[in-house]
Amino acid sequence: MKNAANNQREEGGRRRSELAKIHLAKKRLALDEETYRATIARVCGGKTSAGDLDEDERGKLLDEFKRFGFIEGGSYTTSIADFDDREPQARLIRCLWADLKTIGALRDSSEQALADFIRRATKVDSIRWLTEQQANVMIESLKQWKRRIGYRQNSTGR
Repeated sequence: MKNAANNQREEGGRRRSELAKIHLAKKRLALDEETYRATIARVCGGKTSAGDLDEDERGKLLDEFKRFGFIEGGSYTTSIADFDDREPQARLIRCLWADLKTIGALRDSSEQALADFIRRATKVDSIRWLTEQQANVMIESLKQWKRRIGYRQNSTGR
């Protein structure tokens, strides 16, 4: 009887831990509710609530979030999406990154990949800590990348 109770307690603890990781991934990846539920449904055969998933399904969902760029226990506390995107330069950096993703120039378009790119280019760990000058360097670097791969703007300037 004690072994069965201990096993149940361990399974409950593992379930709570996995659900916490799933919700942390949702926050760090800045997934809106609709995208989050659609991802669960796609990965887990139509279920739309993490609470309804069994152990295997929770594992598959966490693997999918890792593919999106989620890092368990990473050294950051928020996602880039939580950073101050009210600044026009930060928004432009994210738009240029999205353009590169759309035209297929990125092998990894995750939040973490953008953070790594910013870190390599500026030696700054967060987009919100960029100075105006560093943000301009990032913007010009991303624009140059687009030109290098032959991307041309249309007549509307986009």
